Amino acid sequence: MKRDLAALLLALTIPVTGCAALDIGREASSDTSASDSGPELTVSADELAAAFACFEGPGDGEAAPVLLIPPTLLTADETFSWNHLPRLNESRTVCTIEPPENSTADMQVSSEYVTHAIRGTYEQHGEEIDVLGFSQGGVLGRAALRFWPDTRDMVDDLVTLGSPRHGSTATHCTTEVECPPALWQMDPDARFITELNSPRETFAEVSTTSILSTTDDTVHPATTDESGASVLAGENVRNVAVQELCADNESDHLMLGTTDPVAAALALDAFDNPGPADPERITDQVCAAEAPQVDAETAAEGLERLAAAIGETLTGTPTVAEEPRFVLPTD
Repeated sequence: MKRDLAALLLALTIPVTGCAALDIGREASSDTSASDSGPELTVSADELAAAFACFEGPGDGEAAPVLLIPPTLLTADETFSWNHLPRLNESRTVCTIEPPENSTADMQVSSEYVTHAIRGTYEQHGEEIDVLGFSQGGVLGRAALRFWPDTRDMVDDLVTLGSPRHGSTATHCTTEVECPPALWQMDPDARFITELNSPRETFAEVSTTSILSTTDDTVHPATTDESGASVLAGENVRNVAVQELCADNESDHLMLGTTDPVAAALALDAFDNPGPADPERITDQVCAAEAPQVDAETAAEGLERLAAAIGETLTGTPTVAEEPRFVLPTD
């Protein structure tokens, strides 16, 4: 089941039971237009608010709120509600954002949703937040920091799971093989990727951790050297493969973002400590741990549900013959 998803699995999402969703963020919308805030958001305030939800954590919790950003083809609800969301929600408020069309739409538009969510989470809680993005979700988080500079002062840590920072050679979009807009934009030669990484890939004021798997079946090249699709350069950055901690780890793309206990431990380490994640703080006991908040049977069932959801999304997702025109300012 897992290996069959390789060419099109580039982002994920799911709802949580037992958590109170807060109606927040409507006022933290698209009306920020100062020069240091990036371009004015074009998506309506109502649409942005409808896609943004928060799940309140413990009243006395001191941990920073976390924003979860899903991958391509899945919703945040489908992706996170049975793993990272309940686990993180035990100690902190967790917010989610649902980019349009299950994150298959133009990533320039999806980035507006993420920018709104960062601003909304920050403004509602009055402190720097942490951001966890799976696959395309990590790319969107970095796009918000790149094109809307005010968000850099709102984010403490950006942690990404299997994100195609430099695009992925597995997209295979051509004029003969049309793709959803977002997959065009994750091609290594896409204008979106080029502008995202120019003039620099990361921002020193935001601690950045890129977690990858060398057995990723979707984001290629799945290597840890500078040619790797998920490897980032810059100050205050850590690139770490789950195999560095557990040599026998064989997580594919979908598992890395949802059920891999090593990835979950690294993310939590980054959130709970200054700077990026440090593998030396993770004990080797994590290699035998179960998926975050779920046992092996539940994890297997969750992955099967995601595979089915991906198939349903693909059935009705519009495709285009070329990359959407790049319109964001490049200054």
